[in-house]
Amino acid sequence: MNPKTLCSPVLVCLLLLSGAGRAQAPSPEPDERLVEGSAPDGLTRNHRLACGDKFCVWSSTDSLGPCFVGTCYATRLVVTDRKRKPLGVFLDETSLIDRRVRFVGPHQVEFVGLVSLEENNGDDPERRRREVGFGAAMMWRRLITLSPDGSKITSDIRESLSPKHYALLNRRLESQRAPSEPKIKVPIPDAVLVKARTLCGSEGEEGMKPTLYECHGGGACVLVLDKTSERSPSEKFSCALRVKNDNVEHLELGTLLWEDEQQYVFSLDATRYCFTCTLCGFRGSSGGTQCISRERPDHMAFLATAGLHVDSVQSYPVQQAGSASAGAASALTVHAYTVAHVSWGLDNWRDAKDLSLAWQAMRVGEDLRFQVEVEDELLQPIGDGPAVHSDHLELDFTGPRAHLKLGVLLAAEGKAQLRLWNRGEGMKEREVDEPYAATGTWSKTKRGYRVEVSLPLAPLREALGDKKTYDFSMVASDADEKKRQETLLGNSGSLDFWDEYPPAIEEYNRVRTR
Repeated sequence: MNPKTLCSPVLVCLLLLSGAGRAQAPSPEPDERLVEGSAPDGLTRNHRLACGDKFCVWSSTDSLGPCFVGTCYATRLVVTDRKRKPLGVFLDETSLIDRRVRFVGPHQVEFVGLVSLEENNGDDPERRRREVGFGAAMMWRRLITLSPDGSKITSDIRESLSPKHYALLNRRLESQRAPSEPKIKVPIPDAVLVKARTLCGSEGEEGMKPTLYECHGGGACVLVLDKTSERSPSEKFSCALRVKNDNVEHLELGTLLWEDEQQYVFSLDATRYCFTCTLCGFRGSSGGTQCISRERPDHMAFLATAGLHVDSVQSYPVQQAGSASAGAASALTVHAYTVAHVSWGLDNWRDAKDLSLAWQAMRVGEDLRFQVEVEDELLQPIGDGPAVHSDHLELDFTGPRAHLKLGVLLAAEGKAQLRLWNRGEGMKEREVDEPYAATGTWSKTKRGYRVEVSLPLAPLREALGDKKTYDFSMVASDADEKKRQETLLGNSGSLDFWDEYPPAIEEYNRVRTR
């Protein structure tokens, strides 16, 4: 089954944005006007995305009724005049979910949003990805030009907003995913093969044949047996084992495939052993795929982060480092620089030169350390007025026990002053303004300012709750005019505190339980 055609109650099938196939829908009725919300028929829902001087663009979603695992929907991009009269209706293939839409000229409409570069997980209905260790997502822009009467799209451009960063990340992903042919690299002892077939439930059967046997450091080897289904020659299932000193045991896949007992098919990449669950999907269809390291089969096959840049902070791995410089060399760099990164004050934000940021997070000793570069044309450090109306950073942490919002202020003599501005525990949330025990510095740069902050991890974990993953956001606040907060721009996602990166399968299974 093609995952692009699969819909569910959670995954709404929307057909917009890629432009690969576009068709014009039937002409609307002469007196038709779009109304925000549900249409009278109850099957259509309209939402106005943006308006310019002459035109507005809308998303119009129609229910297509029951499909494979729920209800399917189709979404059209509709252009109207300012009186809500439809002028043109266009069909596309990719959804506008999470896209920021705005007019950048009388006839030009810009769509900006994140596009994930993680490998699609086959037919998995929940669209789980083969995890690479972080959210491998970049901002993409689509610019459409409307005809003078708004009835047609006359030009259509799609582009990455950071092509160099995209190219590097994509090359590293493609290198990791390069397919490889399984081989028997060293002879398999007869006793090992007998034990393997017994563990795989095929004692005495010759039908389960070895397809891969290779050894790694420390004398540990990986053995894979494959068997073809008797009912269907095109179907097969695999059994992967770890061999050391003639001891044979199953590879501990755990929650990678929901349960160890699930049947799966094995495949080999340049750097990964991958497993696709054959019965984990809806109604017995194939389910998710997960991969482990080929070099270290007891660890996840996560991507090396050194030198990589992304535009999302989903599952950011906070790695241990001996120093700030070593941490910066290996840490992932996250950027916020587009209209889609602006969470408040969009009318006051012009472009990346007006306000943008890039940051890294790492563990140095017992501290959580952030290094942040902010581009800001007009710098406003803290003065005599309210701190919120000066240029500053906001760090937002949420754990199982509490929520903390910290302000990082540009104080005198290059000191970064940290204040606790918001504390939430349980259902209670309250505003405060008190010092927070952390250290930091800031300095002016040619294009803005740089901030370095160290937060002791022990009290932070004690307040939030002892957990490997915390929800997190990094936001820059701009105040080009004194005594006025104008724009908030940044990233939201999570911080992952693995014991090591990539994590061992045992730790991953414990943390990522489904």
